[in-house]
Amino acid sequence: MEYASHKGSNGQIENYATDWNSVTKTIYEHKLFGGQLSKTNYFKDDIDVLLQPNLTNKDKVIKVFEYIKSKVKWNNMYGVYSDKGVKNAYKEGEGSVADINLMLIAMLRYAGLKPNPILVSTKSNGVPLFPTKKGFNYVICGVEINNEVLLLDATEKYTTKNLLPERVLNWQGRIIREHGSSAWVNLFPKRNSVNTTMVSTTLSNDLIFTGKVRNQITDYYAYNYRNKNSGVINEDLIKRISKDKGEIEIKNLNVKNDRELGKPIQKTYEFVYEDGVEEIGADIYISPMLFLTEEDNIFNKEIRNYPIDFSFPRTNKSIVNINIPNGYRVKSIPESTKLILSDNLGEYNFLVKQRGNVVQISEVFKINFSMIPVTHYSDFNEVYKGLIKKNSEKIVLEKI
Repeated sequence: MEYASHKGSNGQIENYATDWNSVTKTIYEHKLFGGQLSKTNYFKDDIDVLLQPNLTNKDKVIKVFEYIKSKVKWNNMYGVYSDKGVKNAYKEGEGSVADINLMLIAMLRYAGLKPNPILVSTKSNGVPLFPTKKGFNYVICGVEINNEVLLLDATEKYTTKNLLPERVLNWQGRIIREHGSSAWVNLFPKRNSVNTTMVSTTLSNDLIFTGKVRNQITDYYAYNYRNKNSGVINEDLIKRISKDKGEIEIKNLNVKNDRELGKPIQKTYEFVYEDGVEEIGADIYISPMLFLTEEDNIFNKEIRNYPIDFSFPRTNKSIVNINIPNGYRVKSIPESTKLILSDNLGEYNFLVKQRGNVVQISEVFKINFSMIPVTHYSDFNEVYKGLIKKNSEKIVLEKI
């Protein structure tokens, strides 16, 4: 239940939550929300120094955004209203979600841009389906530039424009513009995060794989990597990768751009891998995806009652080049296949080619939306079963 209206002694009725515009108007006019956006004296001198001449609007956004992330740390408190007041939060260097992001909006307005608050309900809070003030527990910043709304959340170190913490990726938020209008804004990422892995390997006569891996990750894959591995030394990174890939031996690990926000993270390393191959009689059986093989079907239920939440759309692409040892030839290879999800939800491609003594395997799995609805689960389940089946098939070699 929520307080919807009040009838005073004079008979006048004041409505609070009859529609979304009245909800957002009530929130915006609160002194701990809209009242915080007009305060500028506490940061004015610092922002004047920061904003150099000839900066584009997008440059200004990034400058202010990165500044506030380094200046004020999040204290893990949610809410749409300022907790301690933006001025105090700025002075103390710590504040709530609302303290930080309302401060960000105020700074960007001071810089001459058009930012507005966006009310959000986090995943743990649910989805507000009817007009309600209590349905939102979070606020972010939306900057309107060239008919585009840039989404910003300055509570975390590794967020960038249009890359919000995953807790915020909950369907849509309600933007409240300065003149009073409001509208829904889609919070889901507009492009796929991409994880590309290229493996070049040679199988020796003693059935051991040696080779090199090149891996590149973008957007949310890179964001999650930075959150997980910030400050981790190279030796521990090698242990983590080795464990994740099935106890392969790794050396000469090199990671680039892990501190350059907005850039893809690139990893290269050399490896020795003794699994993924089996000798039966005169034949050798090779797992085509090597240590990248997906063995377990995590979507093993035939019926599902809830959508699959992938948090962000994604593309996983792997290319494996296997050099066949002298004295052997390819006896058989898995068939190529392409499986497509309806309504452009995604697709799975598995392509195998042989050129001389090299077998190349290319695998691409795309999920083009953050969520797979229940109505499409059966279709998705069949595609994922196809992925697991292809990963279980073998390349067969025979002695010449």
